[in-house]
Amino acid sequence: MKQGFKACGREFLGLDGFSMSGPFPGQLLTAVGIDANNGIYPVAYVVVDALNKSTWCWFLKLLGEDLGIETNCKFTFISDRQKRLIQAVASKALCGLLLKNICEVFCSPLNDVRDKSIIVCLEYIREYLVKRIVVVQQIIERSVGQLTPTVQAMVDANKKEATDCVIEWIAASLYKLSVPNKDHCVANMDRKECGCRMWELTGIPCKHAVAAINYMNEDGKGVAVPEEWVHAAYSLETWACMYSFKINGCSGRRYWPRIEPTTVIIPPNHRPQVDRPTKKMKSNDEHALPTSSCVTH
Repeated sequence: MKQGFKACGREFLGLDGFSMSGPFPGQLLTAVGIDANNGIYPVAYVVVDALNKSTWCWFLKLLGEDLGIETNCKFTFISDRQKRLIQAVASKALCGLLLKNICEVFCSPLNDVRDKSIIVCLEYIREYLVKRIVVVQQIIERSVGQLTPTVQAMVDANKKEATDCVIEWIAASLYKLSVPNKDHCVANMDRKECGCRMWELTGIPCKHAVAAINYMNEDGKGVAVPEEWVHAAYSLETWACMYSFKINGCSGRRYWPRIEPTTVIIPPNHRPQVDRPTKKMKSNDEHALPTSSCVTH
């Protein structure tokens, strides 16, 4: 999964924790990315005993080494601003909700096994990822065109809205585009920038950019179709490359080779989960009604 994530080149990860309530409660830390079709792409997950600064630092350190994340790189992390995760990422990190909660989308199918043992939960996740890769590969085989289906639909919508734009050439690669009864924007085609900032944020030409591209083609400049201006991360080729990596199968526990254990692994000590205070039932004395002798008038 990590090899496929690096093949896409979308430096965006969602981080979240998922509580496990089995015989030995713990937390499942997840790192989920976005694929070329704007779908979720699970990258890494690990089971830890609790959500705290040390576990997040350990997880992010290993994740950074595997993905080659260096200091001062342009990598974006999105989270629910869990306070210990913020301490692990940066001293003054602030996150906004950029997309839907991709981590919850990944964790929602795991609700049925959150109360199982760690081995059962991890095996369920592995099988879930294997099936997901197969399903996406089947969709890729049926897809046609240069872009992924979701992104192609976004480009088609921008093409339709671009017909309402009034175009005015300013100079060189600068174009002023306005919509009736709305504000205008200036697009820089050489730098692939627009005043609405949607092009820079998504890598997909906005309606203003699409209108400018159509105007340039009509003017005889031959700058190709809008699909050629979309970032390479959204191409059908990139999508297929992401899901070309396989997760190896594993035989059931019955067929595992038997070995003589050299180390005895004991279960971890049970402790209450962080930020989850113990709920205690009130004693019968606390629920008892006051007697006539203690009632004052």
